[in-house]
Amino acid sequence: MMRRYAFLPVVSLMIIFLTGCPKVDIHYSLSGVIRPYSGEEGFTVQRKGYVPELTAEDIERGFTDEYAVIFDSGYDSTILPGAEVLGEFSSRDGSVVISTVRTSDPQALAAIEGVRSVQRNMLYTLQSVTTVPDDPLYTDQWGYPMVQMEEAWTIAKGSPTVVVAIIDSGTRPDHPDLQGVFLPGYDLIDDDDDPTDNPNPGRQSHGTHVTGTITAVTNNGTGVSGMTWGRYPTVMPIKVFDNGGNTTDTIIAEGIIYAVDHGAKVINMSLAGPDTEAVRLAVEYAYANEVMMIAAAGNYNTSYPYYPASYDEVISVSAVGPTMERAS
Repeated sequence: MMRRYAFLPVVSLMIIFLTGCPKVDIHYSLSGVIRPYSGEEGFTVQRKGYVPELTAEDIERGFTDEYAVIFDSGYDSTILPGAEVLGEFSSRDGSVVISTVRTSDPQALAAIEGVRSVQRNMLYTLQSVTTVPDDPLYTDQWGYPMVQMEEAWTIAKGSPTVVVAIIDSGTRPDHPDLQGVFLPGYDLIDDDDDPTDNPNPGRQSHGTHVTGTITAVTNNGTGVSGMTWGRYPTVMPIKVFDNGGNTTDTIIAEGIIYAVDHGAKVINMSLAGPDTEAVRLAVEYAYANEVMMIAAAGNYNTSYPYYPASYDEVISVSAVGPTMERAS
């Protein structure tokens, strides 16, 4: 069965409402074991820049012929005889180590000491998003009154100290309404520091859309209004989808860890997919490091649990239309 990410601009509405206000104590339950924050500076990662070459069969069935190997702390892919290691990454403190491998015997890998689990590397694809309006008038942005943004703006219009990581399809740094809002980001697809969003013809620039909702430059007579007014360079774009809208759960997990280890205090994930251990471990790592995470509950108006929104550590946000009807 095909697994997909559903991208919701409403998630960005929620993220800015939260980051544009004074510190709020948020209480929600936590399941699983959380490892303590190491407090170390810097970013250490073992990594071979890698994204699978997806076939039509991969996309149809929703997974690849590769496996995600999750290690216990202190172990890595050097203990995997007979496996072709395609990519590997780890968190700064070494508590999360994940390799992508190709093997004909995953059961044998799972039996090796130091291997926590072995699972299929699941495939995710980018889906269509709500049309971005061309009208530059603020009054056309009907979502803002719903979340009482005008009231929030009387308190604050963003903060220069709150770094927001946008884990998405990348963004367009040349957009005239997004000048001066970016911090250095990363492209986990091409393994470089250029997270530019270059969608295929006919596919909208989803990451740019989300970024504009969060922090388009405001009060400049151009385009739309951003919820943090675009006053500070606080957006860290992390590209995890290729230009066809495809990725895997291990790449998303790496994006979360990258954001945490590079100083993000808020992570926006306008995406939804199945529960996988790689993403779950990355979410637990972010939570242990006091990073707020917001994710989309899904576009389909169903009770099916989508992830990462359904994890206890993540604030889940659903989508509605102009008359408050649930998105479908």
